[in-house]
Amino acid sequence: MSLPISLFQFENLVQNRVPFLFINLSVDLASLVGPIEREHLERYRYPKAEITAEGIMIYLSENKFPSHHAVLVLCDDGKASKTLSEQLTEQGLMNCFYILDGYRGLLLEKSSDNS
Repeated sequence: MSLPISLFQFENLVQNRVPFLFINLSVDLASLVGPIEREHLERYRYPKAEITAEGIMIYLSENKFPSHHAVLVLCDDGKASKTLSEQLTEQGLMNCFYILDGYRGLLLEKSSDNS
């Protein structure tokens, strides 16, 4: 079973420069993170345009991705990222996470933190 993470956990991974595979399902993070954080996310972003669980598993194997590193999936509303992270977990990944409620959830959490 894949697990959801919140804004706090996401920011903690990014701000502390923790290595993880970042699978971005077409979300523009420019309004959410600064340039240094964007650079970190780009460094660890899954580089292929076609995103499938099978393709990701092949990529991880070919690139000798450390099994203890997290895989983090983000979409707009959390639904597609949850589905993909569950598929990856079913294929054997142990540290696969999705952002709860996706990009929209991050924005809501961020705006409520600033209130």
